This record gives sequence, structure tokens and C-alpha cells, in this order.
Amino acid sequence: MKYPIIICCLIFCALSGCIEQEIIDDINLVTTAGFDKKEGEDKYTGTVLIPQFLKDQPVQEERLTGESLLSREILSEIQKESSRPIAIGKIKLVLFSEELARQGVENFMDPLQRDESIGSRVLLAVTRGDTADIMSEQLGLKGTSTYLTSLILHNKERRDVPIANLHLFLDNYKSAWSDSYLPFLKKKDEGVIIDGLALFKGDKLVGEIPNEKLFSMKILTDGHTRGNYMLRIPETGELVSVNNIYSSRKIRAKQLNPLKASIDIKIKGAIQQYTGKDLTKEDIYKIEKALEKDIKKEAIALFEKFRELNIDPVRLGREIKAYSRGFNLNEWKQEKKDYSVIVNVDAVISETGVTE
Repeated sequence: MKYPIIICCLIFCALSGCIEQEIIDDINLVTTAGFDKKEGEDKYTGTVLIPQFLKDQPVQEERLTGESLLSREILSEIQKESSRPIAIGKIKLVLFSEELARQGVENFMDPLQRDESIGSRVLLAVTRGDTADIMSEQLGLKGTSTYLTSLILHNKERRDVPIANLHLFLDNYKSAWSDSYLPFLKKKDEGVIIDGLALFKGDKLVGEIPNEKLFSMKILTDGHTRGNYMLRIPETGELVSVNNIYSSRKIRAKQLNPLKASIDIKIKGAIQQYTGKDLTKEDIYKIEKALEKDIKKEAIALFEKFRELNIDPVRLGREIKAYSRGFNLNEWKQEKKDYSVIVNVDAVISETGVTE
């Protein structure tokens, strides 16, 4: 029995000797990378953040920059500034400037998907202005990289920002049946805020959705959210803040040629604030109807924007194809304008107290 064990140990030792090992203290681990278009030239500029951990002190970050005609070569240029080898296997966030995103990010998607050390859940975002400006800020005690990553994750998981990462972006980009979106980041005072959603057609930024419309957008894309929605009751003029406990949406085809789709949305919410006096059953009914009307109006407006931009960020085509054999997906790839939608919203206020 002991001989097989000894043989296995020898084989393991022999194989492990063939693996190139890197000591974490001997390399620079990039956690965030940002890319900008160099003004007046065909070159790109890249900035990376490398955390430096010091005992009993806030995390400091080394910022290195490089420029090149090819995105992948930017890292090679940055290596020339680094005192230790640079590794990108722990990267958590990749930023693109708005100017670069409008010209197209294809040159950056290729190396990101080819590098096997980069995880598919790496976050992506677009910045107002240059990424270097945001990355030059010292944000939070754990460093700018952790601050920005946490900002996006928090708003994605418990607020109104739709889920977006490298895997989802590439999936939509490669399919040509649906389109991608990424959160916008913007400097404000001494911090950074979420500033809407960037809409892509292929690899190019073509439009955006403001913050106040993200609640409805997330319901259409993710099917659930924990965000807040403020509305005014038409009959009384009172303001209400509703926290969404649960939501779902179902897409069906009522007609294929031309496409006529039905989107059924269900919302279950709790009232967090009400400017009136006492909440009666009649008031709750009015709030439910006002919420249904608002979400329906916003959803229809969003689809009108999508048709105008000839994009499909809610994967309408994919959903219809899954249940309708006669749907021509090849035609949908070329033209995403010739369709209409019927939006039905069912809202239920299940609680009238604070849930968080």
C-alpha cells in the first residue's frame, strides 16, 4: 500500500517542478486598469493601480502608465517603469474613458478574453472624462481600486445598477443578437459616483440611461432588484419611496412578423417613506396603481430608445427565440427596430415599514 503512495508523491513533486512559480512579494499585482485615447494621436494610454500594503497604515497604491498603438503592448511599456514583474491575474476592474468607448473597445476585449489568467467576472465600467483622472484620486482606506470595485458591486447587488462584467459583455458582443451596457463613473467633489448606464451597439458606446431610469432598466434586464423608487400619487400629490423586495419579468411573443412582444412585470415592494399622514388601504391601492403606471411608462420609453439606437440590451430577441421556432434570429441581428411591445405591470405593496 505504501508503494503507490510513494510513487504518487514522486510524480507530484516532478510535475510541480515544471510549474513556473511567482512569489507574491516579488511581483506587482495589478488590481485596476484604465484606458484612454491619447489626444490628437492614434495611441492609447493605459494606467494601472498596484496596491502597496504597509503595516498599520491605509493601503497606498502605485500608479504606472504607458502608451502604445496596441492595447496589449501598453502593459509591456508599463513593465519598463516597474521595479518588479507585473501580473494581472488579480485584476478586478477595467475602466474605459467615454471618448474611447464611443470609438470602440474591440482592441481591448481581444486581449482580455485571450489572457487565461483574467477571470470572466472582472468588472467593466466607463468613465466621464479620462480614466487617469479618476484613478489619480486616493479613495477609501483600502485603496482606490477596492473603493471603485465595492462601489459598483454594492450598487449592482443591492441597488439599481444592472449586472455587467467581462463575461456578460463578451457574450452579448459575440452573439450579435443582443447588446451590452456598462455603468458610468463620474468624479464628484472628492469622490466618485455612479452616473447612469452606458449603452453599447457592438463594441461602441451609442447611448446612455440616466440614474433615475435605472430602476426600470434593472427590472427589464436582471428581473430583480433591491433598489428604491420615488413616485408621486396623482390624486393627492403625496410623495412615496418604495423599496423593491422582489421583481420579475416575462417576455412572450404575441406576433412574429412583424414582432409584437408582451412583457409582463411583477413587483413586490415595501413603503419606506410617505409624506402623507396615515396609510389607509385606499392609499396603498393608489400607490400600487401609480407605481404600475410609472414603471409601464418608463419601460415603454426605454424600448423606444432601444429601437432608435437599433440595440437590444434586454435580450428581447434571445428570449423570443427560446420559445418561438418561427422567429428569424438572423434578421434580428441586422435590424432591431421593426417591433412593438405591450408592457403589463402588476405591483403589490406587501409591507408599509422599513425592510433594510
